[in-house]
Amino acid sequence: MKRYFILLFIAINMLAYYFFDNTYYSLTNKYLENKLANMQNHYALAGKTLNSYSKLIFHNAIQTEELYQIIKYLPNSSDAQKDYIRKQLYQYFLSYYEDLKEKNNIRQVHFHLPDGRSFLRMHRPDKYGDPLFDIRPSIKKANTKFVASRGFEEGRIYNGYRFVFPVIFNNEHFGSVELSVSMKVIINYMKEISQAEYCFMIKKLLVSDKIVDDEQDNYEQSILSQWYLTDKAVNHDYCTTTIASVLEAVKSNNNVLKINNSAAFGTSISKNRRAYTAVFLPIKNTAGRNVAYLFSIENDLIFKQFKLDLITKIALTFISTLSILLLIFFLLSRTKIINEKNLKLEDKIEKNTKALKIFHENEKRDILFFNIITEINKKILCNTPIDEVLKYCVNRFTILPSCVFSVVSLNLKEEYLFFSDACDSFKTDKTKICDKIFQLVKNCNNYSNKEPVIINDLSKIQELADYEEIFAEHQVRSVVIVPVVAEASLKKFGHVLFFSARTEYFDDNELQLFSELSNSISFAISFNQTEDATAQVKDNVEENIMENLKNIKKQTKEKK
Repeated sequence: MKRYFILLFIAINMLAYYFFDNTYYSLTNKYLENKLANMQNHYALAGKTLNSYSKLIFHNAIQTEELYQIIKYLPNSSDAQKDYIRKQLYQYFLSYYEDLKEKNNIRQVHFHLPDGRSFLRMHRPDKYGDPLFDIRPSIKKANTKFVASRGFEEGRIYNGYRFVFPVIFNNEHFGSVELSVSMKVIINYMKEISQAEYCFMIKKLLVSDKIVDDEQDNYEQSILSQWYLTDKAVNHDYCTTTIASVLEAVKSNNNVLKINNSAAFGTSISKNRRAYTAVFLPIKNTAGRNVAYLFSIENDLIFKQFKLDLITKIALTFISTLSILLLIFFLLSRTKIINEKNLKLEDKIEKNTKALKIFHENEKRDILFFNIITEINKKILCNTPIDEVLKYCVNRFTILPSCVFSVVSLNLKEEYLFFSDACDSFKTDKTKICDKIFQLVKNCNNYSNKEPVIINDLSKIQELADYEEIFAEHQVRSVVIVPVVAEASLKKFGHVLFFSARTEYFDDNELQLFSELSNSISFAISFNQTEDATAQVKDNVEENIMENLKNIKKQTKEKK
């Protein structure tokens, strides 16, 4: 029983652990999904806010009559004229650009020609003329489809979130203008909304393909993946130093594959006895390709509480299951002990009842035996014929406890074979049965020594298999064969058979009583034979006396 309780305890706790563990992972996954969704919403909100602000700048500071007067001859101008217009435009916009950088975090203001070539970089006025359509899809879209475009893009010098507007005056296309902000500005906007720290990294291949060689020193290798770089101007000490050990834990947590596949995901990390959550949001460029990551790693007390709740539930389940099963085991053990005591008591009562019943049966049997023996002795003293004594015996034997019927078989001057009245249905087979049993036992040492022979289970005697149905029908299960022997001469007159309805019925006490009955029968026979002999002698004496008297009378006559 202990083994079953242990298996039940293990099974319940395994099921509980499986349930709580699934619940825990379901909660944490949902929580991480919500954090990722919030991050996406904050990123979109930051872009939307800056887009509105960029439109305001474009319509109020660029799409103006003053700027039109400077660039109105640009489409058909020569290179020298373009240089002149560039200088005029730079002088006109410089103060406003400085103000935008200082107060509004505008990193770049970049003017493009209709064919996609760079015309004026306010942040690098000496770099111009390079074609941009192949590397800047937003510029191509603004100058070919004449619609505004916004999104993240890596340029020749900086990466950033860019807002590109087509410049059109009086239905004449003059090119496009770009306002861009660093990803740090996006991050600061998101931080104000969520109060979380954000980091940025960009694909190394993108930097090597687009950034001019002398500007690539602005990037360094990312801890998380060999295929990503971090922007020194965007990331701060928190992203490069403070959480470096946590980033290593993220890396060893088999998340590098997800990062290299540009997947959006959230994960949890335990480091320095603290629980951290990391959320990675892939950043698409204006062409719709994932080229960078924004990610947030923070010490998350809610996530820590999830883990604490899991441990608490498992511990409570373990303790409660153990307590309940121990209580059940104790109650069952006590019940088992009580039942065993009850069974022992019932068994004792049953044994006592059986003993009392046997005692009463034995008492009744002893009285019956005494009465039978007494009656036999009376009949002997009254000179009752031997056949009547034997008939009386077999008929009286049937009232003994468990005696089905009895048989007396004697071989005197005449052969006597008496069956009790209870065996009428056996009359057709009585001689055959008795002879068969006698044949079985006559060679036994006990019988040869004029001692009783017991067969306590007739069904186990193979030689009596043919009589099994008869025995079963009349409930004959055991038999004792008692020789009838003269006490003085030890002459064997025959035998008496007692058939019982019980197996293992005949014991030493039974044998003693049956032997006494056998002795009484033997005494009756001996007494009867003695009486016969006495009568014969008397008759012979009387006959001799009469013969002598006759002879005397004859002699007397002859003398006269």
